[in-house]
Amino acid sequence: MSEVNKALHRIARGAGIVFVGTIISTLFGFFNKAIIARYFATAEYGVFNLALTILSIALVIATLGFGLPPEDLKERWIKGFGYTEERFNDLVKAVHATPQGKYEAAIFAPLKKV
Repeated sequence: MSEVNKALHRIARGAGIVFVGTIISTLFGFFNKAIIARYFATAEYGVFNLALTILSIALVIATLGFGLPPEDLKERWIKGFGYTEERFNDLVKAVHATPQGKYEAAIFAPLKKV
């Protein structure tokens, strides 16, 4: 299998996983709204949907541009900026001291490879 075929296979596999996840998420959201609509009055359901909308917009704004760092970030910073390993570790600690850093650490720590 050539390099291009391997890359296309990875892309197709990733797209398939995203597609299945999107379908499952859509179905879950549909059933979730149906169940909530049964138990809430009309006004309560409207307030609930308004709160969900505001939270969704806030989540998009709060996470704008934030993602997992590349695995070779430490090596690139040490090499590219002339940092020592100790200085890089101090920088990471300073980022994690901010509220956003704590949020990122709590969410993404289980996803890091050990």
